[in-house]
Amino acid sequence: MVRLLCPLLAGALALMTMTGCVTVNVPDQPDVERDPTARTVEDGVETWDLTGEPTAEALGIPSDRMSADYRSDEPRRIVLQLEGGRSLRFEAPLLSFTRSRGAGGDAFTLGSRGATVAPEDLGTQLAELTEQLTGDPDPGIESFLAAVAQAPDEQTERVRYSSPEQVYGDLTLGVSADVAPIAGAGRFVVGGAWAVPTSEG
Repeated sequence: MVRLLCPLLAGALALMTMTGCVTVNVPDQPDVERDPTARTVEDGVETWDLTGEPTAEALGIPSDRMSADYRSDEPRRIVLQLEGGRSLRFEAPLLSFTRSRGAGGDAFTLGSRGATVAPEDLGTQLAELTEQLTGDPDPGIESFLAAVAQAPDEQTERVRYSSPEQVYGDLTLGVSADVAPIAGAGRFVVGGAWAVPTSEG
């Protein structure tokens, strides 16, 4: 057996960063009632157990859809429980799961987008996220923030950041961010993809 990792992860991060969403839901199609088995909510904290095999039922993806969005007007506390007793905690107004069909079975990705904040606040968020993923804040964050500070105020091209990928069982996670200097603000994206087992041939 071989495991296909990203480009699924790269796709999840890129779509969330550039378009703001990883899903393909039709905007005027109402949400359906769903009760994802991987999710629990207690004391205002939304916890997702991602230690098992991903399924549409676990992630709350309806049988007639390829994605599920979980939105809120304001950022909410989210916890992703990972293999090895690890977890990733952050606040965000959007968490999405998608699936795509392939010869080896369904492939699943996740994406979460933070609120738009000032660069210094974004740097703090990135440091907290990458420290949870790797044990230490990513030194690349300083270079990212320096590039943002050096960019002309009128620059429309976004300054981008991507963290090293981390693997938890079959799930690969990463963090990205971008800042538009002309807007003076940016946001983080947490992206993940599960490996798809395929038969050797």
